[in-house]
Amino acid sequence: MHPDLQRALAEGRTFEEWLGDRKPCCSYARITQDRREEKGVGRQHRNCDEFAEQHGCAIVYRYTDNHITAADPDIERPAFLRLVRDLRARKVEEGHPILGLFVVEEERVVRLPEDYLKLHRALTVDKNGLYAITDTKTVLDVHNDAEMLGSV
Repeated sequence: MHPDLQRALAEGRTFEEWLGDRKPCCSYARITQDRREEKGVGRQHRNCDEFAEQHGCAIVYRYTDNHITAADPDIERPAFLRLVRDLRARKVEEGHPILGLFVVEEERVVRLPEDYLKLHRALTVDKNGLYAITDTKTVLDVHNDAEMLGSV
């Protein structure tokens, strides 16, 4: 769960109060070798937080695969698999809704064709799927790859 949401719930606020009029989304960070989390996956999540805010979204959950390569199909990425499962269900394990995904670079989340297919299926289970890539400053309509919803 995102630290800001955890803090709000600990203070007695409801999920709905915390979310306000923002769209609930999640972020994914992955790095093969991250000796200092503040420089790698931590930075990736912070960049996603900022970009999500700029687009009227809130990061509900942060998925992290630290010290895991995405290039080897024999290496399982537990957070990626949970991300796909939760996006397909449109909610995280705790029951909070998520509609889309923010990543710093596309290669952080999809490197192999089967990863792309899993993610695409998860994002397109309904018409609410949102996919944002911060390094290219794009928010994509997953139902029409050619249409960009917004850029900064």
